[in-house]
Amino acid sequence: MIEILGDVEFETRVVGPLVLTTPFLRRLGLAKIVDKHCSIAEQADMGHGVVG
Repeated sequence: MIEILGDVEFETRVVGPLVLTTPFLRRLGLAKIVDKHCSIAEQADMGHGVVG
């Protein structure tokens, strides 16, 4: 939704929770922690801890 108030234009967007939590979880190293404790199949391309 776009609104124009005077000379200023505002645009409203809805974002999900991952926009806020993903950078924080990456800094914590969550993917490495999960992969350390959950075994991964040899043929797997990615581990269980892949975030975003």
